[in-house]
Amino acid sequence: MAAYASAAEPIEPIPETSPAERVVADVQAIGAPAADAERVRDSVPLWFHTFALAPGVYTPGIARDHGYRLAVLGADRFAGRSVLDVGAFDGFYSFLAEVRGARRVVAVDNEQYVDWVRARFGVTLTGGAGFRAIAGLLASRVEYRRMDALDVRELGERFDVALCFGILHRTCWRRGAKSCSRPTARAWPPTPRRSRFTTRATYTRAMTSSTGASPRRACVDWRGSSASTS
Repeated sequence: MAAYASAAEPIEPIPETSPAERVVADVQAIGAPAADAERVRDSVPLWFHTFALAPGVYTPGIARDHGYRLAVLGADRFAGRSVLDVGAFDGFYSFLAEVRGARRVVAVDNEQYVDWVRARFGVTLTGGAGFRAIAGLLASRVEYRRMDALDVRELGERFDVALCFGILHRTCWRRGAKSCSRPTARAWPPTPRRSRFTTRATYTRAMTSSTGASPRRACVDWRGSSASTS
């Protein structure tokens, strides 16, 4: 998997949380006591996802333009199903799936973002720090695994829903993980702008073989675009 950034890039200031991301966060308002919310917010040196921890208390997430994904993340997609979240980072979508009724959620990330955060912002971040902080606040049962997207076959199970937001375009698909996918799994992402996959069919085979997507239940991103299966 390609590195997120090189050490040669200049250090940037940490961007302000956008109002749009607070709107996304409000979809999963945690409602913790203010003191607990502030403690969790301040325990992580850099947040990628914005969480609504308590009224008026948000994690200062740096992510942008996530609102469009909510259209494919309704409760009917998760209720009673198993979910694999590939490239979870702080785990916003993992926890959303749990809150919306998923019976089992496994979040995986290879934590390469630690190098990206250090190179881009000069911040030393422990892998999984944000995820663990939110999981503790929620008393969540989501299972977190430090794992590369290409190795999800090592989980030894298949999932009803696979979330692959902001990760597929960073992955080389020379090693698929067919053991996690359903035989008829398929997906319909938008036309890629820059990729070695030149057809929808090629991309579909790669995505479903390596993420554990099941038939008609994969939510994927390709350089900022989202799609769901039909």
